[in-house]
Amino acid sequence: MSSLQVSSHILEPSEECPYFIAAKCYSSSKNYSAFAADALTFVVAHATGMHKECWEPVIEKLFAATEAQQSGTKIREVWCIDAPNHGEAAVLNERFLRTHWLEEFPWDEYGRAIGYFLTAGINRGGHVDFTERKLCALGHSMGAVALVWLQQSPIPVHFQQMILCEPMISPPGVDIFPRGAFVIPASYQRRDVWSSRQAALKDFNSSKGYASWNPRILELFVQHALREHPASKIAIGPFKGVTLACDRFHEAACYRGGIPLGSTISPRLAEVSYDIPVSLVFGAVEDSVELKVKKALANSSVSDLRCASVHWVEKAGHLVVQNSPHGTAEAILDVLSQVPVPTQTKSKL
Repeated sequence: MSSLQVSSHILEPSEECPYFIAAKCYSSSKNYSAFAADALTFVVAHATGMHKECWEPVIEKLFAATEAQQSGTKIREVWCIDAPNHGEAAVLNERFLRTHWLEEFPWDEYGRAIGYFLTAGINRGGHVDFTERKLCALGHSMGAVALVWLQQSPIPVHFQQMILCEPMISPPGVDIFPRGAFVIPASYQRRDVWSSRQAALKDFNSSKGYASWNPRILELFVQHALREHPASKIAIGPFKGVTLACDRFHEAACYRGGIPLGSTISPRLAEVSYDIPVSLVFGAVEDSVELKVKKALANSSVSDLRCASVHWVEKAGHLVVQNSPHGTAEAILDVLSQVPVPTQTKSKL
């Protein structure tokens, strides 16, 4: 990320929001003040089991490509936000998570966390007045659903464009979840302790389950989706290894908690698509989500969704960001070149 400026931001708990929210801001090191007011600010959300930094290879490609253009869409900033039980946020919320979301983590809570961060004001969190920005929502899987919820929620955040990568949303009469039901028992059975990050990376590199992941993405996973084992704090006989930041129980809780919202929010997404441009990005490989389900969501006669554009990333499945960050970035760039963004901001305030 040498060509980009990166800053970390923490929104501390309050009466309104009882947990920490962790975010990172990515911006160009170049001076783009001449067009900053017209440039897009991306708000980015990740999939279950991932972390906010997993988007970094995509972000680098987006900045590099848009900066090289003489005209067209420019990017002002990219804000990536952890779900409160994932990544850096999970470590900050360790005590809170001992008593919350043990059985189900509702995906609207992720959307609510993003909304809290974006509306915290200039004195807290990101120290930015996001009402003055042209916001583009970019989400993957759970994160895509969370952003759809936020767009149609009472929280005063309005996106001018949405790009949804493999959204876990079932159009009417189509069930997206049965084929993926295996992920709940798989969450409990996965390995979650390693002697070091180096040992974890070696284990992942030898695992068939991670064979389709981009190598850089896998390295970022080891760096940001793992944490020091809590037993490292014990005075007598501490264990200095690492474990999952989003532990097995909370990952399974995410899968359980996603079913209600993912199964019912399709009509609301359809409403949103008649207000702002909504683009879909899918992996072309059929794995945990059937191709017929993806095609049904993109088919307006089935979902009533008015898609601004639909893009398919080759050699990638549901984990499109992990399988092909370059292909994902290319699809997003296609959206930016093909889909005009509304020039007026519609405030929800």
